Amino acid sequence: MGPDSPLRQPPIGDGQPAHRHPRGRRPLLRAPGSPWLHRGRERRGRASGGAGALRPLDTVITGTLPDGLTDCLIAKARFDGTNGAMRLYGRNRKNVDKVYYGVFNSSLGVVCIASTGKGVCKITLPGESEEDFFGWLEAHFGSQNVIEDRHRNEGVLAELESYLAGELRDFQSPLDLRGTEFQMKVWREVRAIPYGTTCSYRDIAERIGHPRAYRAVGAANRANPIPIIVPCHRVIGRDGSLRGYGGGLPIKERLLRLERAIG
Repeated sequence: MGPDSPLRQPPIGDGQPAHRHPRGRRPLLRAPGSPWLHRGRERRGRASGGAGALRPLDTVITGTLPDGLTDCLIAKARFDGTNGAMRLYGRNRKNVDKVYYGVFNSSLGVVCIASTGKGVCKITLPGESEEDFFGWLEAHFGSQNVIEDRHRNEGVLAELESYLAGELRDFQSPLDLRGTEFQMKVWREVRAIPYGTTCSYRDIAERIGHPRAYRAVGAANRANPIPIIVPCHRVIGRDGSLRGYGGGLPIKERLLRLERAIG
């Protein structure tokens, strides 16, 4: 192993956007189940600053590989701050799940639903961007693994319609939630909020053992990929205000009124 091997390089800073150069590819190495690290370099050459100026190839990026990727990936990558996920590029994607999506008209409006073999992984409500929906799928699975298949998601749609008609309180569809460790803790607590009740962001923060992290709880709530089934609409401000919601406050209010959680 040479002195410049990524495995010999000391730990370096948190994830930042990568400014890539076409030739700036380096191996991304990790032990199974651990975060991966790509250390960027700078090279002298032509750039907007003139000959001899430092030209960034790749700045430091860190993160966690999606489930199923092997322990060595030669690829280009960048951090997608919108989706909070690493967007991966390269040929060595192995054992990455395929994801199947459908776009449906519902009583709520147009909804996008995506599922893997493990369960529902993404729902986009009216008022949210379809572009963001497909961007999230590509960021987590790669564009070659995103497949249109309405039939696989019709059961989830049927449950959503039953819920919206006031006929269903507990969803039975299996889920394939994907997020950080902190997000998963938040979403587990959100799933435990009973139908027809609400709690505050501070309540959730206290339940997961981080009583001062209520703003981070709010961010995790906004990043919830499976709204309604993971009922983030039941989380409100401590003063009773509705606060933000990915599908928009009118939908949040409609869902809470449906459950008679608010008057």
